[in-house]
Amino acid sequence: MPEPIAIDDRKGATADGTSSTLDTGRFIKYLFIIAVTMSVLGVALNIYLKTPSELPKPSIVGVAMILMYANAEANLFAWFSILTLAAMGVAFATAALIKRDDKRQFRAYLVIAIVAFALSADEGATLHERLGNVASRISVASSFTYAWIVLAIPVVIAVGLLLLWVARAIDRKLRNRLILAGVVFLAGAAGVETLGAMLIKLDHGLSDYTTFVLHDVTVFFEEGMEITGAILGLRAILSHLRIERSHAGITVTTLD
Repeated sequence: MPEPIAIDDRKGATADGTSSTLDTGRFIKYLFIIAVTMSVLGVALNIYLKTPSELPKPSIVGVAMILMYANAEANLFAWFSILTLAAMGVAFATAALIKRDDKRQFRAYLVIAIVAFALSADEGATLHERLGNVASRISVASSFTYAWIVLAIPVVIAVGLLLLWVARAIDRKLRNRLILAGVVFLAGAAGVETLGAMLIKLDHGLSDYTTFVLHDVTVFFEEGMEITGAILGLRAILSHLRIERSHAGITVTTLD
């Protein structure tokens, strides 16, 4: 029989007094290492494969690039991002369950969990890029960035204001960490992606190869900042949860 899992808002050790606290910090470090490794290798291999050369290039390099290239869909990097955001959603949903008797905190944690799950779904289905189809139908365009970014800006502002409003109910340290995570995520998703779009859409007098390399550099920073923001968000909520294991089971509590 599996050990029971108890989730409550009590502080302290479990009933039998012999418990061990899960070290989530090491888990977060591993996530950062994986994210950086895939980000660097994916872009580096893509540049290597598209750099003219008289020497044959091993097919295994192409396979590795496809698996790790950050701007591709449904590969290892994409699933890594999807699962990281989903894990953040689960962690916030757990906090909401713990604080279910406090309406303000319950609402705050639940809203943040929903946003995290929505971002995870968006990462998997690339819903934000499909806004480009909507933009074309209503004649929204931009000379320097992607049309979907133009449509996404008001949505991002509205969601950001909602999150800031509900976050007033949660712990200050946790709130500040989440704000930092959100800034990093959005700086990559909108800011750096706009720079990449400008390389593609504007005439800089650069060669096609130079433009390609510079665009791949923006891909590295864009996707790297997005996954960094997601990991920082996960770190923020895991640092606010205390997960203890004993012979009686697993107990999850909050620090407030």
